[in-house]
Amino acid sequence: YVLQIRNVDSVGGLTAVLDQGERVTVIDWNPVAIAVGSPATGINYWRDFDGNGTIGVADLNIVTAHLGHNCRSPLP
Repeated sequence: YVLQIRNVDSVGGLTAVLDQGERVTVIDWNPVAIAVGSPATGINYWRDFDGNGTIGVADLNIVTAHLGHNCRSPLP
């Protein structure tokens, strides 16, 4: 059994900067946009949200759909 977790809020966190690791922003979107067309190896493995082995438009659409989400939504 292999547990594979991918999180669209992949940049930031682990610092004292408010909301840096608690909100999906363009900072999380940019690395996926840059990686479109790349194989899901190395660090890009975490950007392959649909698990098809490459970073594509579908992965970018997943991040785009979550822009602005934070740890308080969908529930307060």
